Amino acid sequence: MESLKRTTKIDPLYVDSLRLDGIALSETTQRYGTIGLYAYTQDALEKAGLFSNENVRFALELAMALHGNTTRTTGHYCDHILRVGTRIITSFHITDPAIVCAAFLHDAVEDHAADIAELSPQIGVSEKEIALAYVEENFGAEVAELVNWVTNPEFSPETKQAEYEAHLRSLVYHSPKARVVKLSDFIDNAVGNHYTAAAKQAKLDNKYLPMYRLHKYGLLAPDSLITGEKRIELLRQLSEGQFRAMARIALQ
Repeated sequence: MESLKRTTKIDPLYVDSLRLDGIALSETTQRYGTIGLYAYTQDALEKAGLFSNENVRFALELAMALHGNTTRTTGHYCDHILRVGTRIITSFHITDPAIVCAAFLHDAVEDHAADIAELSPQIGVSEKEIALAYVEENFGAEVAELVNWVTNPEFSPETKQAEYEAHLRSLVYHSPKARVVKLSDFIDNAVGNHYTAAAKQAKLDNKYLPMYRLHKYGLLAPDSLITGEKRIELLRQLSEGQFRAMARIALQ
């Protein structure tokens, strides 16, 4: 199976916006790795008028610091963070700073609450509460609310899948902005699951297959922030990912 991991070293000076212009995020990952994705993100922020937004730039750099030592089967975890945030700008054509900040920070509290809590130590509250308070203090209440929406709660091992689906359903039904962040995350994790190593791939296919319909509902909802041709394109992209997952599951 083709992997997104780079096999050649890329000189940072070799990567610029002209080389990345018109290249898909997946191809940028494959050709240029994290360095290329970071340049791609910087260029997207510049073109969207968001590079001068201190909250957006801080959210990006905080995310890079928090996930800096983490890897996935498809490469560096920062690649995922960069793709989720950048996709919202370049593919969804959404430039709301709160949504972009939440996209960069979408896994921060769930995966690194303890690290964030060290930045603002408090007694008598959970690490998650401290982390969300830190996000609110530095990025505002709206960003903290969106990050809280896309942060999975603790699930019971016996009912984890059902609880996960219920949480996603509530998110999709009640928060159009969080829905956008979660859709970008889902596209990267589920629709892009064909890049995942085989053992993990099967597990994720079974986890994500029931969630495709919820994300389609979110795109079809009257309050969807994504409309017109882009909505049709994303519905088609979700269907293609759904069919690939169904085919892989049938072969298990």
